[in-house]
Amino acid sequence: MEEKNKEIKEIIFNPENVEITYETDVKEIITKDYEGYKKLYDGWLLEEPIFISDIYKNEMRDLFFAAKNRNLSIMQLNNFLTEDNREEATKFIKYMRKRNYTEERKKWIKKQ
Repeated sequence: MEEKNKEIKEIIFNPENVEITYETDVKEIITKDYEGYKKLYDGWLLEEPIFISDIYKNEMRDLFFAAKNRNLSIMQLNNFLTEDNREEATKFIKYMRKRNYTEERKKWIKKQ
């Protein structure tokens, strides 16, 4: 995702994509397909995998499998990221952009 440190000004959920406008008026379009979900997975979960205290585990799991080109997960994300589900989908996107479990993870690492 682009403009990672910028606030989101607007999100538009279309049948084929999600259009994000940042406070800088930069627009990012994420396609609702394998390529778009792979981009989100790489930006959000590749370096910061699903953690025990995450609140959107189901959507993260779907993102993981969508990035592996699993059609069922792609369909589930397409159904989640819709205008009808605007409030929850927006919360998910904002949550994913801000999550950082670096400190939390330290509590779970066994000390030698």
